[in-house]
This record gives sequence, structure tokens and C-alpha cells, in this order.
Amino acid sequence: MDQRTTSQLVTPREAAKIVGCGRSSIMRALGTRNLPATRDNRNAWLIRREDLDRWSEARPLGGPVPDLDTDRIITGPEAGQRPDHEAVMRLAAAEARADTLAVQVADLRQERDRLLALVERLADKQPQPEADGTWPQEPAQEPRPAPRRLGFLRWLLGHGRTSAT
Repeated sequence: MDQRTTSQLVTPREAAKIVGCGRSSIMRALGTRNLPATRDNRNAWLIRREDLDRWSEARPLGGPVPDLDTDRIITGPEAGQRPDHEAVMRLAAAEARADTLAVQVADLRQERDRLLALVERLADKQPQPEADGTWPQEPAQEPRPAPRRLGFLRWLLGHGRTSAT
């Protein structure tokens, strides 16, 4: 390449300084192929000055832009940029997931409230300490008589049965 050709080629860093934006904006434009460029033998981007000028003139300046679909004014970084179909689909999926999660959160809160009420009811049935800090003694229960047990073999052979003859 001669001197005239190389002076018309700029790196992304130089292009960012010329246009007055960040290097990441230039790299994003290269990645989306909005800004044509080539790579040299060292795999570095080289941008023709004419392509850079054309891209910078078509680039929105970030000021308020009217949205023709909704009749509202868009400001900030999204001004002048239309969302692509994939981004709209991802946004719709994220909104659906957020709605599902909101329903799950509401169900979990309802279950939590039900369990708290159950715990409070169980706590009311538990004995409470007396005013002096001692716990009340449980009333003594009468022991139940042990059930009469027959051995398995006696039961199997019929011993211990009362016959009604």
C-alpha cells in the first residue's frame, strides 16, 4: 500500500476520536456490519475514512427522536434505534417469565401465611410458663394395663382360645 491509501485507513480507536464516540460504539458497528471495514495481516480492523464518514452521518446523535409507531419521544441511548425481532422475542419471553415468577411468589406468600397461622395455633396449645417462670407440670396419667399377649405359635395353634361349646 502506498502512503495515500494507508492515510485513508484508520483504526477503531482513531475512528472513535474522529467521530467523537467511544471505541465500543465503533466495535459494535463493526460487529453488526453497519460500518464496513477490513482486517490487516495482524488481524486489526482498518476502516476506510469514507465509510467512517458515511456511517457517522447516518448515526443518530443520541438526542430525542420521535417514535412513529407510538407517537412518543425516545431519549437516551435507544434513540433512533429500532429493536430487532430477536430482541423483541427475548423481551416477550422475559416478561412472560417475570409474570410466572410473580404468580409463584404470590403462591409462596400465601403458603407462608398459612403455615404461620398453623404455627401460631400450635404455639397457643403449648403450655406457657407461669408468672414465676416455672413450667407447669403435666398431670399424671394412670398407667394403662398391658395388653394380654399370646405368643405367635400359641395363637397359630389355637391355644389360649376360649371355646364356646
